Amino acid sequence: MRNLSVTTFIHILFSVAIIILIATFLLFLSWDKDRQKIEKYKRYQLISITFLSNLQQNSTQKNLEKLYKELYVKAVPLKHLPKIKEQIQSSGETVFSGGSSLGRVRVFDIQGNHYIYVQRMAHNIMLQDNRPENYYFEIAVSLGIFLITLLLLLYLAVLKKLYPLKRLHKQIQKFAQGDIQTRISYEYDDEIGKIAKSFDDAIVHIHKLSTSKNLFMRNLMHELKTPITKGRIIVEMIDDDATKEILVRAFERMNELISELAELERVTEQSFEPYFEYTLLSDIISQSTELLMTSNESVAD
Repeated sequence: MRNLSVTTFIHILFSVAIIILIATFLLFLSWDKDRQKIEKYKRYQLISITFLSNLQQNSTQKNLEKLYKELYVKAVPLKHLPKIKEQIQSSGETVFSGGSSLGRVRVFDIQGNHYIYVQRMAHNIMLQDNRPENYYFEIAVSLGIFLITLLLLLYLAVLKKLYPLKRLHKQIQKFAQGDIQTRISYEYDDEIGKIAKSFDDAIVHIHKLSTSKNLFMRNLMHELKTPITKGRIIVEMIDDDATKEILVRAFERMNELISELAELERVTEQSFEPYFEYTLLSDIISQSTELLMTSNESVAD
């Protein structure tokens, strides 16, 4: 977890959250489906017991009308019975069947409409289920879709908010590779914008220091070469050849040091590409002897 990038961590976090939300939503739908089946079974069982008992007591039409209202059912008119029976025989599906010694009750489903057939001896009643529509399922589906959509929008918003970090990282890498002229910009004044501004201020400050250092080094090398040139002119006037040779070699070494200082400056500016070549140890010893201004015999001693 420590080596995960922020973007990868957000991908994993939102993926797990979305999977959990979808799984919870599917479990709720399954639970709600079972609940509705149980609720319908209990309802139709109550209707069967109620009507069979009341038909046994030869209830009046007024009492039946009261039961219709309480149980949210209505009697099917006699003129519609043949058509409904025909539909039951052709495409009807039995969703409930029950009864007792008093009689029998069956519930048929015809294209989403439920019809309740109560039969007790000479008393037969065809009822239509008139219960108000339950919108709990539609509300649950709408809420689940809304939450999933909201989570996806939050996921995209977080990724969009973190996208400037990638651009900031590329600009910093560009500066680290030696492009000191690069600038870091960010248009918003949030936490990322403050970090970008701090880096940009640091780059400007480093650029100023580098410019000042380069100017100082150029002036220093120029001022060093002037007395070396004067000294070299004066050395040429000396009559003692041995002393003259030593001084010439000393001034040439000074010039070499200035050149090496310029090369070192190129290295520090990261604009120097090293060139590798094979060399012999004897050549290194010879060059060291020359730099020490001594002879091979004294080195051997």
